[in-house]
Amino acid sequence: MKLQRLIDHLYDTIYIAIVDQGRYKEIALQIGRNSDQVQMHRCSNQEELEALIDEAIGDSPYFYIALLNNMADQGALPTCDRSAIKAVVDVTLSVTLCMNNAWMLYSAKGALDLLRERHGVYGLDYIFSPFSLLQRFFADKIGSVWGLFVLVQEESVAVAVFSSNRLEYARFMTTDESEIALMEASASSTFEFDHQSDASQKSLGVESDEFDLIEDIDTLEGFEGFDDIEELDDLDSIESFGDFEQVEEAKPASPVDLIKESTNQDEGFNLDYHRFTLLQSALSEYYADVRFHQEFVEAVFVADAVGLGGEFKLYIEEELFMTPIIRHIELPKELLRLCKEEVRSAS
Repeated sequence: MKLQRLIDHLYDTIYIAIVDQGRYKEIALQIGRNSDQVQMHRCSNQEELEALIDEAIGDSPYFYIALLNNMADQGALPTCDRSAIKAVVDVTLSVTLCMNNAWMLYSAKGALDLLRERHGVYGLDYIFSPFSLLQRFFADKIGSVWGLFVLVQEESVAVAVFSSNRLEYARFMTTDESEIALMEASASSTFEFDHQSDASQKSLGVESDEFDLIEDIDTLEGFEGFDDIEELDDLDSIESFGDFEQVEEAKPASPVDLIKESTNQDEGFNLDYHRFTLLQSALSEYYADVRFHQEFVEAVFVADAVGLGGEFKLYIEEELFMTPIIRHIELPKELLRLCKEEVRSAS
């Protein structure tokens, strides 16, 4: 402890947390082991990030840099038995970590090597999984119910089911912009095709020769009875009207249907709806796969790192019949806390 106090007196211990959001990188920086002040930065490219870190660490030999894993080939499994996960993960090509002697994180070695290469100028001390962050952020909720926990980032969605302190299911999915662009194009082309198809069918139904026949209405049989229009004033005298069935009123569209319709036609593909469909897909897999306990999910908890619109909550309420608890999360700050905890536990 005396040595640690001496080190703290001579040098600042610096903690840096990096979250890559695709279009930009968010950084949380804390200078001093006991400091309560966290600086927040945003860099648009790797060069800006490297310059920021170089200035921050200065001459101090004591700094810790943590990164949130955003690579697609990662996940978590509800067991630490390596022989049991071989059917899901190639353990020879993956890095695994057992959590709480109950569940396992995994990530492809190649993906981790690529991340270390990208940040090789200053080096990475920790690469954290989104599922570790999710467990820490909702520590007060995990164990209270059999819950679905979701972390929404700019380009990914992490979904996990926790019961007590045990992970039952996990899936990490990316919201690939190229995939979204493809969906937009598909929706647009489908709409145009249907529109043109309807128009062509209508035009085929009436030949040009028929338009010539309609020009002289007086020559058509059956129209002589309309000479005296006043006879129509008394509708009760026309028995044929009694045979008409009452037209059923159309059902009002649900809020979700209205959002989908307006989004598809006016604004293109809805990213929040895409995120919801990923969540829904993961939940369907959880219920369908016999490898999982398949217990009914009682509640939904969402860590929102992007500023979700009200539509996302509405999709869950309308489609899953549950009201989600949505909390805003500052990912760099949460990652910084996780980094500091890891450093303390290792020392």
